[in-house]
Amino acid sequence: PDEARVREMIQEMASAYQEPEQVVSWYYKNDQQLNEVRSVVLEEQVVDTVLQKASVTDKSVSYEEAVKPVEAPQAD
Repeated sequence: PDEARVREMIQEMASAYQEPEQVVSWYYKNDQQLNEVRSVVLEEQVVDTVLQKASVTDKSVSYEEAVKPVEAPQAD
C-alpha cells in the first residue's frame, strides 16, 4: 500500500485525540495495528483502481428477472 496514504489515515484517526502525536507513535510501534491500517489502505486502493477501470451499462429488467437466481453452467 501507499505509505503516504497509511500515514495520512493514521494522522486523521489520531486527530480525534488530545495528543495525536502519541497515537501516531503508538501505531508505528505496534506492527499489528499498523498492518490493520495498511490493509484498509490497500483495500481502498484496490477499490479505487477497480472503479477507475470499470464501465457501467444500464439495462432495464423486470423485478422478477432481477431477483431470479442465476443457474450455474452445466459441466459436461
